[in-house]
Amino acid sequence: MNKIFLIIICILLIFSCKNKKTNVSNENNLFSTSISNNINENEEIKIGAIYALTGKAAKDSKDSINGISLAVKILNEKGGILGKKIKIRYYDNQSTEAGSQIAAKKAVKDNVLMIIGCQYSNHTLAAAPVIQEASIPMITDSSSNVNVTLIGDYIFRTCSIDSYQGMMLAKFAYQKCNAKRVSILIENYNEYSKGLADMFLQTFSKYKENSVKVYYYNSGDTDFKSQLLSIKNENPNLIFIPGYLKESGFIVKQAKLLGIQAIMLGADGWDENIFTYGGEYINGSYSSTFWTSEYQTDENIKFISSFKKEYGDTLITGSTALAYDTVFLIYDAITRAGIFDRKVIRNVLAATSGFRGVTGTISFDGKRNPLKPLIIQKYSNNHTYFYSILENEEK
Repeated sequence: MNKIFLIIICILLIFSCKNKKTNVSNENNLFSTSISNNINENEEIKIGAIYALTGKAAKDSKDSINGISLAVKILNEKGGILGKKIKIRYYDNQSTEAGSQIAAKKAVKDNVLMIIGCQYSNHTLAAAPVIQEASIPMITDSSSNVNVTLIGDYIFRTCSIDSYQGMMLAKFAYQKCNAKRVSILIENYNEYSKGLADMFLQTFSKYKENSVKVYYYNSGDTDFKSQLLSIKNENPNLIFIPGYLKESGFIVKQAKLLGIQAIMLGADGWDENIFTYGGEYINGSYSSTFWTSEYQTDENIKFISSFKKEYGDTLITGSTALAYDTVFLIYDAITRAGIFDRKVIRNVLAATSGFRGVTGTISFDGKRNPLKPLIIQKYSNNHTYFYSILENEEK
């Protein structure tokens, strides 16, 4: 009798363990592929946004945050997405790569549906592997380093890649600025700056009768006299500075004060805020951007009107417009998917074609990079003005 009783107990224990193991497996699969059940139970869609809320990059990130906030407000006033209001949950990357990785892990733990950010390429390169592993769709508005989307099939971007920018800026320098002698100032340990410089150099070196000299500086530097004195001796026609606002502004100002007459050329890391650091010496310079107020499309006219109503005279930058477009790309993808399922949303997002945004018409290529034109802006009278459009030659 005791033997039969023990056999029955053992059989019951085996079935109990088997069922428990199956339940755990199902929970893990649900977390990694779909959060439909969670969304249906809640009134809000949680979307993570990883940006610098503190540290040296916080001022730049504010432009993107303004664009996100405006887009979310407009969409929520119209009922949100599939009848659910959007809730943006911000994660501070503290302006560092380590902070970006920590922020990504927090967003994954919070089980957000999708993630927007980061702004700087270095930060996105640190955060994206964590997000890719969790199979959460991520769209960066401003990280243009070519390696960002190569991390995995859940990583997208709204801006053009550095290789395209660098190539087109080199052509602009040679064909429109008649530059033959060029100096390039690259920020050490910055993938964004290096990526732009590499493609610029590769493209420009193909032209005949040219010379290029490369110089380096560190993030946070304020004195560039040593590099600029060497550059002055080279007497370049043009100086290419693929950096961010603060250092680039100081470089241009100090170059002009040293009597360097070369044309100054930047990339999308520049905007009108650069006058804060370079003052009137910025006038006469050029840079690339992804947005202009002179786009006379219905989308852009409505965007500018809504922004001014919400933020008054606050400057609209390319990052603001890109972040705004990013939110509407998310809205478009989820609406077409018809379900709050990350894998389905990712697939629908990847198939995006002909999306009409404020930064132009967006279609994603096979590496989840947008095919769109590049805009050149000129700095004059302490403001930026539309100069020309460089059409995407990869279409």
